[in-house]
Amino acid sequence: MDDVNIITEFLNPPPIDNLDKFVKITDAARILGYSSFISVNKMIKDGHLTGYQLPNHKRKRVLMSDLNALSEKEKDQSKNTTSTLPKKSSGRPRRFGT
Repeated sequence: MDDVNIITEFLNPPPIDNLDKFVKITDAARILGYSSFISVNKMIKDGHLTGYQLPNHKRKRVLMSDLNALSEKEKDQSKNTTSTLPKKSSGRPRRFGT
């Protein structure tokens, strides 16, 4: 699935009955606006998200409904200045002096 389809699916969510869909960790990072999957793994480790291990898959997945709930929580927390979620970075920092 490419980034455009993932983002449009997130912005125009299907009915509630169809929301529980497993998403890869890297796709979850893109949906939430993080530059790396490491932030999503940290949120799973800290208990902000639940990671699921599916049969015959080595890597964890996250439910789309959990991502929607987290993004709503993040919007509510953005009104307040305190946040326990990892800070979104703009990517790799540039080298100085080159």
